[in-house]
Amino acid sequence: FQAGEAQPIRVTGLSGVPASGISAVVLNVTATNTIGGGYFTLYPAGAIRPTASNLNWKSGNAVANRVIVPVGDNGNVELYASGIAQAVVDISGYLSISDTGSTGSSTVALPPIRICDTRPGNPSNLSGAQAQCNNDTLLPLSQITVKIEGIGGLPSSGISAVIINLTAASANSSGYLSVNPASRPPTTSDVNWTGAERIAVPNLVLASVNASGDIIVYNGSGQSKVNIIVDVVGYMSG
Repeated sequence: FQAGEAQPIRVTGLSGVPASGISAVVLNVTATNTIGGGYFTLYPAGAIRPTASNLNWKSGNAVANRVIVPVGDNGNVELYASGIAQAVVDISGYLSISDTGSTGSSTVALPPIRICDTRPGNPSNLSGAQAQCNNDTLLPLSQITVKIEGIGGLPSSGISAVIINLTAASANSSGYLSVNPASRPPTTSDVNWTGAERIAVPNLVLASVNASGDIIVYNGSGQSKVNIIVDVVGYMSG
């Protein structure tokens, strides 16, 4: 993207998303190879561009954010860049026009529940089942299984997807985290960081829960170990 450029992005009829009947999509949007500061704004295709931003960056870093965007003309959303950057757009869910909440899945919002912290020394003081990740730093290109169902007061069954705040901490080289319901090589990213920052980088993640009630978090960095923190803020059942 060049500064001031906007492009339509097709979101319906792709990657398991129905071709019609979709009111909005859940996207993970990443800005990378940035030159100077700037921001992305996503909005329905055919609508007037809003003045709000969905993701902000500074020069040279990779930044991701979760965005819910109404679908516009021809099943598209519009992506506007105020500065120079490349964009990576991953779709992780959608909202159907026909969903009434009475017969479909229901969403439950929660106060944050910390269920995993791999940092050495247990700085979150987790105990019991919530201590499942204690002192379990992810090595390069490794993964960790995080139990969701039955942890921290969450239901022991019936969770189809979970809404988490996922934080990458203590990394010293560029990389990314990817959340999957199954143990398989990831093709998308959920949290991105650059090694020069050496700061904690969070992102909101909507992730499918597998038949065992778990999610799997993968460290996509080939050079750096990384610690993760997982806070559950909601779930979907049904």
